[in-house]
Amino acid sequence: MLKIFTKISDKIANPLLKQFMQDQNLRDLFTKREFRITEDFFQRELISGGDDDDIRELEVRFHDGYGEITGKVRKKPLPFDIPFLARLSVQRVDFTPEGKELVLKVDEVKPFSLNWVTARIVGRVPFLTWQEGSIICDLARIPKLAPLFGASVKGIHPLDFVTLRDVTFQPGALVGRVKVVL
Repeated sequence: MLKIFTKISDKIANPLLKQFMQDQNLRDLFTKREFRITEDFFQRELISGGDDDDIRELEVRFHDGYGEITGKVRKKPLPFDIPFLARLSVQRVDFTPEGKELVLKVDEVKPFSLNWVTARIVGRVPFLTWQEGSIICDLARIPKLAPLFGASVKGIHPLDFVTLRDVTFQPGALVGRVKVVL
């Protein structure tokens, strides 16, 4: 039984998907239809290299029911960095043939203006948008995931038949359940 999971993992060409699959317990993905995106994977693939002159040391942590983004921000004219924390929860998942979006509700930002922090972080990431207290992550626009969502087999997009449900933050990972819709 384990050989089939090894063969599937060996056939994957997309390096991001291959790394994601190596981080997964493939047996859980196929039998329980559950995937885990670890803090390390999220940090390595989506957060790293995102520092700029005003925002530094971005880090993501997942807890039971919520995620946190921490970092330091330089707000001129102050000569020092101010640490900040933004607490997020999953508001909803829109994973349909028309769009692949994860909507995160910003529950709390410390210690300063929510609008300034979100404008600086969300505004510089092309696949994130800010709308009425929520951060919308368009999964299909993430450069490393776009080829996966755009993949087709004989004109059919296999991910059009997959939906996500029960996406939650758990200690150390963002956990989701996959459902196949025919």
